[in-house]
Amino acid sequence: MKHSFSAWLTSTRDADLTELRAVVQNAPAEWEDVETLPQAQARIEALAGVDDQTRRARQMDLARAFLSFEKARARPRGVGLLSFGPSVFALMAIVLGVISFGIFSKTEPTLLDQLSDTETARGLITFIFALGVMSLALIIVSASFISDGSRPHAFDRAKEVFTSLVAILGTILGFYFGVGEAERLEEAQANAAQSSLVAPNAPQTGIVAPDPAPMPDPAPGTE
Repeated sequence: MKHSFSAWLTSTRDADLTELRAVVQNAPAEWEDVETLPQAQARIEALAGVDDQTRRARQMDLARAFLSFEKARARPRGVGLLSFGPSVFALMAIVLGVISFGIFSKTEPTLLDQLSDTETARGLITFIFALGVMSLALIIVSASFISDGSRPHAFDRAKEVFTSLVAILGTILGFYFGVGEAERLEEAQANAAQSSLVAPNAPQTGIVAPDPAPMPDPAPGTE
């Protein structure tokens, strides 16, 4: 629904526009069809019984009010079904629902039991973070095609946030994979050191010297 300037000015509560609001409310029929700044300026110039200083003050109030009016009129403009606000909230609700189901579910093992495993916890954290980064990339790409280019600074900020998230994801992956590789290397070295040790009760191999033969008893009478 398209609102006129008079309807917007009457509904706003800006204290700086109180006097201009009173002017519009005193002649609602004259301001009903005002949609542009030149039309409104013509209404101010046509005011009777107003000195030049007050007229200039109302003109300044009018310029400031129309700036706010144009911003308010452009704000509801969206992309219909492609609006990302509800989609983001829906995605967050789905993720929170899945996590809540995993935590409070009666099935065994529960999500908390599975997260006690280091590898499972690392995989879940990496998956969630990677999913968020890819979702943000999809939103930025879609917005670049849909946007009319009126807010380039917002797109630049989105790119900076995406770059930071990619750097954080790379740090997480590098740390997790680096720690896992170090743990496997330490385990392999420990196994190799343990296998190189000789067990104390292990049988010995090789040539064993025979026991010496007993000496014969001396013959009688030879002593």
